[in-house]
Amino acid sequence: MKILPFNEWSCANQAAAEFYLAEAEKVESRMSLKYVFEAIEHFATIDDFEACGNVLLFRVLAADKIENLRGSANLWNNRSRIMAIGERICDRISGLQKALLLIPLGTIYSEIGKSKKALSISQQIFAITNQIVTNPKHDLGKQMSFARISAYSIEGKAYRYLGALPKAETACKQAYKTALQSGQHYWQALAVYGLGAVYLENNKPRKALRHFFAAAAFAKFGGIPQELRKEIKQIFRFLCYPRTDRPSEVQAFLEKHNQNKQGDRIKQFNILWNVARCFNSMQSSDLAKKILDLAEGLLEPEDLTQHSLLNVELANYYIAIRQIKSARECYQNALEFSLNQGEWSRAYPLQNYAHLLYEQGEYSEALKKYQELEVLLKKTEFCSMQVYNYCYLALTILEINPQQQQEAEKYLEKARAIATKFEIVIPFDL
Repeated sequence: MKILPFNEWSCANQAAAEFYLAEAEKVESRMSLKYVFEAIEHFATIDDFEACGNVLLFRVLAADKIENLRGSANLWNNRSRIMAIGERICDRISGLQKALLLIPLGTIYSEIGKSKKALSISQQIFAITNQIVTNPKHDLGKQMSFARISAYSIEGKAYRYLGALPKAETACKQAYKTALQSGQHYWQALAVYGLGAVYLENNKPRKALRHFFAAAAFAKFGGIPQELRKEIKQIFRFLCYPRTDRPSEVQAFLEKHNQNKQGDRIKQFNILWNVARCFNSMQSSDLAKKILDLAEGLLEPEDLTQHSLLNVELANYYIAIRQIKSARECYQNALEFSLNQGEWSRAYPLQNYAHLLYEQGEYSEALKKYQELEVLLKKTEFCSMQVYNYCYLALTILEINPQQQQEAEKYLEKARAIATKFEIVIPFDL
């Protein structure tokens, strides 16, 4: 095989990259992404990492709408490849481009159980942005502001998965404060949404619900203009006194003035899904089901993580109305959708399914699920979930054989150690 001289090799890869980028413009979106990733590989082959970064940012992650760096369908449906490419090039670029590329990496890391790495990412973003002086009114200044907001949000999410909820709340409040200073309503929406997630995790569903709808208001209306205040008041009255005949108002609320319906479907789904979680927690199960039906209508077949989350919450609805067979089917569907979708996407349905089996008195089957979850969690930093799982491993072992107190105590000691380290509230008295 003839080996090309370096200059010819570089020119060949440059031409190949440009060819794939041009072809990507001519085909449907899924094939387009395949071509774009091919272009990135050719740029990487000749060490043109700046070009790699620009293509990843603007052709894959659609960073011309900068909030897509935090939650677009392309980010979630291609996260393994994005993570691999991002890690490969981030050490070879610098400045604002690096800060922007760190945002999706930090967002992904928490989802795959690498919360400490996510915290490190947030600190790297702060370090970069502290070194660059810009005019906040110019485009470069706006990008810097978004990077700092994202760093706080990444920090808040990481602490939430670690189970350090007070620290998560503090970080999310700082994200919101910084977003307010930016004057960008969509960024305020992302920050308020993060706070809602912390409150829901902390068993405050009504407070979480208000934040999720405030996020929708900021995102869809650019704040709350005077002419829409009456409509907003009706929505919040609906939240306080939920009725099952009015979920269509929620959908209309979320879709109004939406300029990027397809690109925003994951963000819309996340809001609806969390709203349904709040209603399930508030024992408004019928309303939760109608909200979940609306959420399901937003999804595409490739949105596997979201289909898994949807089925978990559907299972919780069926448990509430005592249709246990349907709940089991939903949990099984959730586990099928969660394959190869990241550690949290797998752990979340597994934990819920194990708990259903425990509550049904099927302790041997529950133990298998808790043990499977234990193996999975050892590779992660989902500390609050680890505490929960160790506690229920101990309880399940004792239900099967009350004589195994020594084995159960080993798990309880593990739970206590993690809970003490991260100030996690243990689910019951040990």
